[in-house]
Amino acid sequence: MIEQFNFENWSTYSLADIANYHNGYAFKPTDWAEEGTKIIRIEQLNNPDGSYDYFNGNYPSINAIKDGDLIFSWSATLKVVIWKHGPAVLNQHLFRVDEKTGFDKKFIYYVLDYNMDSISGGSHGSTMKHIRRGELSKFKIKIPELFIQNKIAHILSALDSSIEETEKLIKKYHKIRTGMMHDLFTRGVNSDGKLRPCRTQSPDLYKKTSIGWIPNEWSVIPFGNVVNVIDPNPSHRYPNESEDGYPICSTENFFGSDDFDYSKSKKVSEFVYQLQNNRCQFSSLDVIFARKGRLGLARRYGSDKKVFSHTVVIMKPLNNKVDASWLLWLARSNWFLDGISHEMNTNLGVPTLGVEFIKGINIPLCSMDEQAQINRLLDKIAEKIHAFEHELAKLERIKAGLLHDLLTGKVTVTRQEGTEVPHV
Repeated sequence: MIEQFNFENWSTYSLADIANYHNGYAFKPTDWAEEGTKIIRIEQLNNPDGSYDYFNGNYPSINAIKDGDLIFSWSATLKVVIWKHGPAVLNQHLFRVDEKTGFDKKFIYYVLDYNMDSISGGSHGSTMKHIRRGELSKFKIKIPELFIQNKIAHILSALDSSIEETEKLIKKYHKIRTGMMHDLFTRGVNSDGKLRPCRTQSPDLYKKTSIGWIPNEWSVIPFGNVVNVIDPNPSHRYPNESEDGYPICSTENFFGSDDFDYSKSKKVSEFVYQLQNNRCQFSSLDVIFARKGRLGLARRYGSDKKVFSHTVVIMKPLNNKVDASWLLWLARSNWFLDGISHEMNTNLGVPTLGVEFIKGINIPLCSMDEQAQINRLLDKIAEKIHAFEHELAKLERIKAGLLHDLLTGKVTVTRQEGTEVPHV
């Protein structure tokens, strides 16, 4: 026997009907301490692994947070999370959401998450979002009986678990790659394609230079001697928009490890593209480097045609001394970015990198053969990251579709007698 639960039979409730919303404690800067109970503010919802302030005192139990609690950020940044990062105390402008009898906490989480755009559409202020308790009473939704809430939450939680595991793998391999890049751009590889021993183990393999210790076979050379750096938009003005044509690419479009996202990009005409292409002579292997705002992000040009804003520069190898893939990895390396930051602090002191400034950065240079060996090692781990990122995007698309289908009754949840496995 299969029992079906139709959307038409779901009951209508307001958000205030299904849960109690407890505002956080109004901490003052003088309350902050270096130890005690960690304080959850909006930035901790966005980066729970980041830094915290602490409170070393007494606070109302209603503001205490433990793993599994539901937190709703109702001011400025509108967001809902299930907390999983240990005991804490909630700051003001955040609700602890406690489900009422007959309602599933995780189901409420998905309801709030799914309806966040609609809820925020009625909030106050164009730049500073703000939701009052009264608006929670006015916002109506249809909700099934508790058993179906449990089943829907179970299905979506399983997807969330897969998403979280994929995100952990991406972070893991990014961390591995960061360490590998540091070693490869300070120690390089020998003829067998293996890392050279570090300097403490084999000091005779290294020499001291103006940029630090590097392998004896390497040289130090200004970046502009081996790489052409081009400003694709020297006017620093956005061209006139067009309904059809090519997207404008800026650092805002940089997505994942290697991709661009043009979903919100303005477009320009074929004529504007040809003007910029005539100046830059784009190649699919060109390196697009963020020189303003989000400094240091780097991507290959790729195959899709685009027009660039003044927030990026184009990097092209010169004189057959630099491989295009090695240039991409160099531009992404902490060594290169740390060198830029150091020079900026002493010379420019502004968050925009000029073309001549970039050309003047001294870099370590190894042979083309060694560059190829380095590329092979980094390309291999990049393929793993890229695959995980595509898997993550796929899972998030599936979740978005399933979230809509389950919460609007498009997909009917059923129960088969003698089994706890939900059927969708």
